[in-house]
Amino acid sequence: MTNAFRVVKEQQMSVCSASIQFGVPTTSLRQRVRGRVYPEVISSGLCPVLSQEEEAMFVDHLKLMASVRYGYTRMEVVNMTSEYAVFLHKRDEEHP
Repeated sequence: MTNAFRVVKEQQMSVCSASIQFGVPTTSLRQRVRGRVYPEVISSGLCPVLSQEEEAMFVDHLKLMASVRYGYTRMEVVNMTSEYAVFLHKRDEEHP
């Protein structure tokens, strides 16, 4: 993405051609060139609520429960994660 951005900004290539040559999405490159997205942005979206260590502990619990043949549904995992975030004071109970 960085190389494609540089080539377009130096007016050596069009956005469309650069996206094809460098294998990056045309829209993402165009947004960076127009200044709608900061060029060095690597990922989009919100930051994770749990740290990697906290997530690893949660995953270990899920694996342990699966090993004793107790599986959780996707919805149960989502609800448990929200409750865990509230327990860690990373979310409040009104907005888990």
